[in-house]
Amino acid sequence: MAKGSDKLNTIKDIRVEDGLGGLLPWINKASTIRKGLGIGEIDIGYFANVIRMSPDVSIALSTDGVGSKVILAQMMGRYDTIGIDCIAMNVNDVLCVGAEPVSFLDAISVESIDSISLGEIGEGLYCGAKQANVNIVGGEIAQMPDVVQGYSPGTGIDIVGTCIGILNPNDVNIGQNVKEGDVLIGIRSSGLHSNGFTLARKILFSDSKLDLNYTLDKSLSLGDALLEPTAIYTDLVKELKLNNVEVKAYSHITGSGLFNIVRIQSMCGYVIESFPEIPPIFSLIQELGQLSFAEMFRFFNMGIGFTITVSAQEKEKVIGIIQGKNIDAFHIGHAFLDEKKRIFINPYGLCGENGQFTLR
Repeated sequence: MAKGSDKLNTIKDIRVEDGLGGLLPWINKASTIRKGLGIGEIDIGYFANVIRMSPDVSIALSTDGVGSKVILAQMMGRYDTIGIDCIAMNVNDVLCVGAEPVSFLDAISVESIDSISLGEIGEGLYCGAKQANVNIVGGEIAQMPDVVQGYSPGTGIDIVGTCIGILNPNDVNIGQNVKEGDVLIGIRSSGLHSNGFTLARKILFSDSKLDLNYTLDKSLSLGDALLEPTAIYTDLVKELKLNNVEVKAYSHITGSGLFNIVRIQSMCGYVIESFPEIPPIFSLIQELGQLSFAEMFRFFNMGIGFTITVSAQEKEKVIGIIQGKNIDAFHIGHAFLDEKKRIFINPYGLCGENGQFTLR
């Protein structure tokens, strides 16, 4: 472990799963209160769940927020992107079960009502909804100064959303058809997306005292690089479906890093044979935080925001479709039979198992 590993131990919300032991038994118990209509068809913990409404129609549901990225928006005094993040975090999860996102609701909590910041958030929600081709059909706003605190007085804000998608019950995709030899294609992220910001802020600002205007790459400021909104992959998934591509699995790379790819139902792990150049924002965090690659791949997407698994025969076709939409795509690995569902990142000598990467 690098010297910077102590930083991980000082951030209480890094290992959220460590605190789930008291919650999940009740959630699992509550998931079966109703019989028949309303029962989730996927185990809790996948990207989204699916509820069958009729023999021909199921709905997919996902709820997520933007996390502590909202603090960066407060630091920047710029709120026009976090609405996009909120849409993206939910829509991308709904895509992962094979559904088409159609509707969205948001919930915004603020320390103090401010028409300018709320207007910018609304603009971001609109832009994200347009990218994802969903309707925002409702929401909630609450002023809670005793609960929501900001980076500076009066600026506190939190935003979460819920996405609803539709699909045929026969089209539910949870990676059940992934088999050994299938190809893993990685799709470029737009930056940190909406995960890892507590650690990133601690390293970049609290410890290293960098300025938001620090030049990261050419003319791009550090603040703008961090605030870059999460990519939305709706158009890409739609294009693959229009071209009759049989996608074996979709994975949205979020807070668990590449461990998201082994959520699939199939008893397969993955070998990452090659990995694209890591974007400068991640390299800066790693250098200043003295973090190992094992730590970085555990908490950040490292430049890959979404993956798809397809048969080897469809690899070239799929990469061509994605690149045809001016999106960077890379053949990064393949699936292999493995009851332990491990991830091997060969370029960095890492083996991932049970949520942790170690050197091989």
